[in-house]
Amino acid sequence: MFIAALVKMLPAPKTEVTETENGHYDQLVHGIFQPGHSKTKNNTVIAFTSISAGAGTSFVVREIGLELMRYEGEKVAIIDAHRLQTISIKDLEKWAKLCAATESGLSWLNNEIEASDLGKIKSRKKATLWQSDVTFRQDCLHLLRKHFNHVLIDCHSVNSPATLTVMAKLVDGVVLVASAGQTRRDEICRAERVVEMAQGKILGLVLNKRKYPVPDWLYGRI
Repeated sequence: MFIAALVKMLPAPKTEVTETENGHYDQLVHGIFQPGHSKTKNNTVIAFTSISAGAGTSFVVREIGLELMRYEGEKVAIIDAHRLQTISIKDLEKWAKLCAATESGLSWLNNEIEASDLGKIKSRKKATLWQSDVTFRQDCLHLLRKHFNHVLIDCHSVNSPATLTVMAKLVDGVVLVASAGQTRRDEICRAERVVEMAQGKILGLVLNKRKYPVPDWLYGRI
């Protein structure tokens, strides 16, 4: 398993990660995604899930996506797992092609994707074949790999494992997100069992919301 990364809860940047924020995700990003080597490696699809409610999976996924965007030539997609279940493969391909043609290195697919510039791709109340057809799921992930160097899937909480369990063995790995001072050891063990029973591979653990009582400027003088 990848060595756990200690991640500090930082203010949410709107455009890019600053140099001071970069180091908090450096080990995880380079250990798993190896950015900057797109021509020499396969495109990656990684699922992220929180061990306990409120651990901040969406925040972590967004920050890692922004970090990957800093590398020239890297195409990154952040996908909401619930949205992925309700989009047709035709609309998914339409969205992926439109995103791949843009200059931005980071693209989002979530429940707010009603933007007119993406052809008014709408959410469906009824699920597609995602839950019942493994071939459909494989085709969706293959399509995403084709258009993006890195795909980050936000599976939210492992306490609602239906999405994660059908996806775990199809992605390259799963990253667990724990909340400092809240997530218990037994919850971590249970989450690991859920992933392993779904035939998934755990790549690492992100400890989110960790508080640093000593200011950053003082750490440099210690």
